Amino acid sequence: MHSSPLQCSLELPSAPQGLQPRCEGDLDGDGQVDVSDLLLVIAHWGTDGGGVCAADADSSGGVNVTDLLLVIAAWGSSCN
Repeated sequence: MHSSPLQCSLELPSAPQGLQPRCEGDLDGDGQVDVSDLLLVIAHWGTDGGGVCAADADSSGGVNVTDLLLVIAAWGSSCN
């Protein structure tokens, strides 16, 4: 029996006017790459991305190890 992939319904927050768009690894748009971003990837692990999904860091259409590695690579970065 084949099941369809889960859908991610978490859309990327918009950057407030006058601020730069999020930086790589900052999945929740708070300007930092930290545990919150890691938790987004974990919470949506295995979903198909559902089109626009903040946890799909590489915009591949799925939340997987590549997204995890992008967050880890940018860990501790500030977007400001």
